[in-house]
Amino acid sequence: SWQVISRLLKEKKTSIRQLSLMENVSYGWTHRTIKTLMQQNIVKQDNNHVSISDMNKLLNGIAWERPLSNLKIAEIRIKFDEAAIAAKEITAAFGPQDDLSLGFTSYTAASLYTGYGVRHDAMYLYMRTEHLGYFRELFESSSQKGVLAVIYQPDRKIFQNTQEREGIRIVSPAQTLLDLAGMGYSAMDMTKQMVSCYDTV
Repeated sequence: SWQVISRLLKEKKTSIRQLSLMENVSYGWTHRTIKTLMQQNIVKQDNNHVSISDMNKLLNGIAWERPLSNLKIAEIRIKFDEAAIAAKEITAAFGPQDDLSLGFTSYTAASLYTGYGVRHDAMYLYMRTEHLGYFRELFESSSQKGVLAVIYQPDRKIFQNTQEREGIRIVSPAQTLLDLAGMGYSAMDMTKQMVSCYDTV
């Protein structure tokens, strides 16, 4: 469903068939997703084209349906004072091994996509639970100082579409937006910033 919705956000206005083709999602599922959103007055139809009519309602719905906090597996203080430097070091440490999948999300990824509002005191990333020990061994701080790493367990195929920007491995724009929306009101400014430039990232 999110593949269809995020494509509609990118295209702004298109047909259900085009959404289905562009995302390689069955026409039946695409149609059902859009019709459900129309019933909730989130999407409107104009002849053969559909578009999002109530962005706030869509974002609030995501926050309710998939709160990102439900996926949190750890908060770890790490030996860095600067989130961007830490993210580069962590990317490098996890980089070469295919089985050590990792992807930064939320504010960390959105700031790289939008150039807006970098958070220096915390960073947000996906990692499999079995790699937490390795992560702690390399980066955990013995004091209460340092950047806070908020770590989430993936609930979908997140690592397939990661990309590297400025030496930091980040999740796709669609995943970043889904995660920001899933943070609810606290991340609303960044979520709206991401929406406003979504068709260009």
